Amino acid sequence: MRAARDHTTVRALIEEGLAAVLGLGPVTEEDTGRAAQELADLEALCTQISALPLLTRQTPGEILGYADHGSFD
Repeated sequence: MRAARDHTTVRALIEEGLAAVLGLGPVTEEDTGRAAQELADLEALCTQISALPLLTRQTPGEILGYADHGSFD
C-alpha cells in the first residue's frame, strides 16, 4: 500500500489527491487548523441557535419567521 510505503496516512493521500484534482495545491497544517476552527465556530453557532427557543417564548418556527418577515406575527 502506498501510504505505508511513503510513511504517510491514507487520509493524507486522499487529501493530497483531492487538492490536486481541485487545483488547490497541497493541504497544509494551517489549512487543517483553519478547517477545524471553522467547524468549532459552526458547532458553537448551532448550539446558540438551539438555545434560542429556551431563551424566548417563541418557537423555532416563529424565530425563523422573524428572520424572514421582521416580526413574530
